Amino acid sequence: MPTELEMKLQIPDDSTAERILADKMVTDHLSSEIKSTQMKSFYFDTPANTLSKLRWSLRLRHEGEYSVLSLKTSPAGVSGDLFSRNEWQCFSDSVESGIVNLVEQGAPGEILDIVSQSKLVERCRIEFVRRSATLKLPDGVLVELAIDKGTIFAGEKRAPLYELELELLFGDPDALLPLTEQFKQKYRLEKDILSKYEKALRLIRSR
Repeated sequence: MPTELEMKLQIPDDSTAERILADKMVTDHLSSEIKSTQMKSFYFDTPANTLSKLRWSLRLRHEGEYSVLSLKTSPAGVSGDLFSRNEWQCFSDSVESGIVNLVEQGAPGEILDIVSQSKLVERCRIEFVRRSATLKLPDGVLVELAIDKGTIFAGEKRAPLYELELELLFGDPDALLPLTEQFKQKYRLEKDILSKYEKALRLIRSR
C-alpha cells in the first residue's frame, strides 16, 4: 500500500522562505535544482460529504503540463511531526477517467460505489506556486523539500497558504525528525497540523 510520509511547517513570510532555500541545510544536500511549478488543485466530494466523513480526500491537481488524480485516506499514524497517510495517484485529465486506475493500483474499491451512487461536486480549489527540490541526506535518504505559496478558494471565501513540506521519498523516516527540529528552531517555525484540504474545509465551515 503506497504511504505518504511528510511533515509540514508554517512559513510566516517571503523573507523566511528565501532564507530557507539558501540555507546550507538545503544547498549542501541538493540532488536536483530548485524548480518552480504552478499548481491548481480541485477537491471533490459528494453533496452529502461522504468522502470527508471517511476522512478521505479526492484531488485533481494540474501540475504544470500534467494533471494528476489522487486519493488519500485517513492517517495511518503520527509520530512527532511526521504524518502518515495512504495515497494512490495516477495521471488523468478528469476524476471520472482516473478513479478506475486508482482502484487498480489498490485504492479502496468503495470509491467506485460512492461515485456510482452520487455525483461528485467540487468542494474547493487551491492555487499555489511550489518551489521544490530533492535533498539527499546521509544513508541514501531522499527527501522532497517544497515551499508552497498561494490561496485557498472555497466559494466566496479565500485564505492565504504558505507552508514548508518535507516528504520522505526513500529511506528511514526517522531522518526527517532531526531536520524538522533544525528548521523549527532556526527559523522559529510552527508545526502545521492540517493538510491543505483540511484548511479548506475549516474555511468552508467558518462564518
